[in-house]
Amino acid sequence: MRSFLSSIALLAGFFLSPSLIAANVRGAWVPHKHVEFDVSSISGTIYSCDGATDKMKTLLKAFGATNVRVQASCSDYSGISEFITLYLDFETFMVNPPGVPAAELTAGDYSKVSLSYSQRDFGQGDCQFVEDFARDILPFFESRLIGSSPSCMPFSFNMWSLQAMVLTPKGNKAVD
Repeated sequence: MRSFLSSIALLAGFFLSPSLIAANVRGAWVPHKHVEFDVSSISGTIYSCDGATDKMKTLLKAFGATNVRVQASCSDYSGISEFITLYLDFETFMVNPPGVPAAELTAGDYSKVSLSYSQRDFGQGDCQFVEDFARDILPFFESRLIGSSPSCMPFSFNMWSLQAMVLTPKGNKAVD
């Protein structure tokens, strides 16, 4: 019974406390090609093709992605567009990816990434974009959310934030 309770306590600490995430983690860069992301305008925010592309690049790089390439398919290339699909190519650092020999794995650390509506590259209207990113793109990263992901209300004042612990190679911290 004691070992069962100890296991439960250890698991609870692992999921609840970012400081208890495993040390001595080894990983490698994993490519993700042709990942589709539909930009939703349900919140009332409508982006230009360039604006949506830049926003996605900022998010991917903030969470530690490398070799980031984003292309857009838009309903209107001349200005704002209600229908945008982004096609993403990027690499993330993952724990023991399949097919990578142990000799090629590199030491990694988890670092905290915090984004919110009040930062320079983001605003209240970006809530839906960031909420969709957390749901659809963050799973491609070796990451754990701290708290909950943004929950947005259309046409509302959304004071959102997104925090996660993300695996990066040692010495290559994600943005905080």
